[in-house]
Amino acid sequence: MTHWRVNINMRSSTRANTQSVPAAGGRSSRDTLTVARTDRVAFVLRELFDAKIVVVSLFDGKYLQILSYLGDKVSYLTETFDLYEQALAEDAPFLVRSVENGVGIPLRNNSGIKIGAILVMGCDSWEPKDRQLEAFKMLTESVEELLNSTSRETGTLLEGVEQAILRVQNLFLLSEDMSEIFEQVLNELLKLTDSEYGFIGETLLDEITQEPYIRMGAITNLSWNEASQALYAKVKSEGMYFRELNNLMGAAIISGRAVISNDALNDPRRGYLPPGHPELQRYLGIPIYSGQTLVGLVGLANREYEYSLEMVNALEALSTTIGYLLERYKLLREQKEQHLLLERSANYDVLTNLPNRRKIKELINERICLKQRVAFCFIDLDGFKEINDQHGHCVGDLVLKEIAERLLIATKESGVVSRFGGDEFIVVTNDCADNVIFTRLMNHLSQPIRIKSLSLEVTASMGVAFYPDESSDWDQLIRHANQAMHLAKQQGKNTYTFFDVQKYSLSTTQLQIQGDCKRGLGANEFELYLQPQVNIRTKRVEGFEGLIRWNHPEHGLLGPDYFITQIEESEVAKVLGAFVLNEAVRILQRFERDGHDYYLSINLSPTHFLGDSFHTDLREALAGTSVRLTSRLKLELLETTALNDIQTVEQRLKFCHELGLNLSLDDFGVGYSSLEYFRLLPVNEIKIDRSFIRDMQSPVADERIALSIIKLADSFERKVVAEGVEDQETCRRLQSLGCEIIQGYYFSRPLPEANALDWALSHSNIESKL
Repeated sequence: MTHWRVNINMRSSTRANTQSVPAAGGRSSRDTLTVARTDRVAFVLRELFDAKIVVVSLFDGKYLQILSYLGDKVSYLTETFDLYEQALAEDAPFLVRSVENGVGIPLRNNSGIKIGAILVMGCDSWEPKDRQLEAFKMLTESVEELLNSTSRETGTLLEGVEQAILRVQNLFLLSEDMSEIFEQVLNELLKLTDSEYGFIGETLLDEITQEPYIRMGAITNLSWNEASQALYAKVKSEGMYFRELNNLMGAAIISGRAVISNDALNDPRRGYLPPGHPELQRYLGIPIYSGQTLVGLVGLANREYEYSLEMVNALEALSTTIGYLLERYKLLREQKEQHLLLERSANYDVLTNLPNRRKIKELINERICLKQRVAFCFIDLDGFKEINDQHGHCVGDLVLKEIAERLLIATKESGVVSRFGGDEFIVVTNDCADNVIFTRLMNHLSQPIRIKSLSLEVTASMGVAFYPDESSDWDQLIRHANQAMHLAKQQGKNTYTFFDVQKYSLSTTQLQIQGDCKRGLGANEFELYLQPQVNIRTKRVEGFEGLIRWNHPEHGLLGPDYFITQIEESEVAKVLGAFVLNEAVRILQRFERDGHDYYLSINLSPTHFLGDSFHTDLREALAGTSVRLTSRLKLELLETTALNDIQTVEQRLKFCHELGLNLSLDDFGVGYSSLEYFRLLPVNEIKIDRSFIRDMQSPVADERIALSIIKLADSFERKVVAEGVEDQETCRRLQSLGCEIIQGYYFSRPLPEANALDWALSHSNIESKL
């Protein structure tokens, strides 16, 4: 007996449109039973009519499936095609009078729709008797009943699939645990197919070979012995990977089509099962797609009855749901990895892998909460700039890594080491009953550093402050230890000193600078220098950053490093902040009169921004200005300031935003602690901290940090500005990463107002750099 699946065009008389192909897939036990019964009907009909050909077939509008065919010549099969239009058009048995006389009856489903026909051909000239036609009708009805019962079974499976999808969707809405969801889907599949066990796996590509492999998302718990228990525990804790796919389990991934093996014990593709896994008797592998992309594999095994292609088709909707879940799982995993990368870059130094400024603050606060006496050591390398200048940043980076290793060795398990920034390190230790730890630190740091043929003499100056003796919180600890470190440098470097409360409680130098600064503000000695911010895509200046300068009558032109830290946390900082606001508005008014659309960014003093006078100072500065002018004023807030008091900062930024001002988060990446905080702050722009830009020049630096910040800003629809760009290579790298706004000495140093405007209007200054 022969079975075919035939693709035909019933409306064409051309034989070229008729193609016969073997039926795809294996048959279930139910399908096998159906064919066996239709075969018996065919035998009976052949004997009843003494016919040469008997055909039992189904037609779905596209395919003609031959369930049973009896004939001594296969060529007779093509003669039957012309009879199907007649068979599907008739309502009763009809006679065929031709070279090969015959008779046919259409087959119907429960709804009365014609789904196929039974044809008897190759009879001598004859007139069938009534009893023969009655017997033919009875046999046809038995075939219809058999086919309809099979259809009901498929319908039951489809109904079960619909219910399973609803349960999975409900769980998806209630749970964020993808492992739990995949286990639920697997349980639904096992129940629907009466399979003993199975798995759902995600298809991944090997980064090196680009070959596919499978990562298990869920697998049946087979824990009835020690080996199977270990297998299931491994999947739950670590995941399981199948990299060898040239076997029965991986065949569906290789071929991209469903694979059915109802005699798996004798299948040449068997094997490669993990230890403790039972033998496969029957196996069904279904590739899972998301659109046109292969994303996973469902494997089901050891059903009591055989698997079938009809079952695969009935599970199609659930397979589509699994494809969506796998894509969702992949997206969530990538988001988690991206989040962990950002958290890592926010908490640890990329060069030394030590905790950074933000992380060490967290660790110190933990120790403060425990009321432990700790020593806070602020370490600054002596002459590190000269090493960079003479030997390059590559050597400088290796020196920093070596210093980090030595500090870790010196502190052993008694302390925490952090790279605070640049060539500054922090050591926090409980081992402070005597000075042994401080001497050990200095001895480790003073040993020569050998890098290839170089032998470098590197020393350090260290200041020490104690909690709770002289300092009660993080800010005081760092300030006091820093002051002690500067005293160590004044004493000749390569030594350490302790913070003295009496000596440093009120710094004379600090008071002098505060008083001098207040005088200078009254004498109009301060002005804003402008540094261009260049759009390297449009090759034009988009705006400027206003940087404060002091035209000191005795010391000449002074930058902010001379006085900003000395006046911060004083009333002078608020007065200077109000001056900067008014000066920025004046410059923007000049731009507006001259027909320029440049924006202007100014830095906000944390003391001024968080102080009581900020609202009033800002309103007074903007009084009488246009909405257009206001929108071109950009306020820059240090990220570390934003994290000190997130609620107050959020309220102040919201106030600025409501006035129509643009807001920028400055030095991004130094103090960053939470994606949630970043999402809450109503800022329009972030500026990548110059330390990340500088590290892009080093072979050991990881520019993925800059790329992650750019992508993060893009996902939150924030603009990005890279500051501190000093060379063409860094500029080109940033451009390739998608950063368009560049600021730094590579284009221009900060210039007086008139000079900066002249520079911006000369496009050749930009074009020559790109």
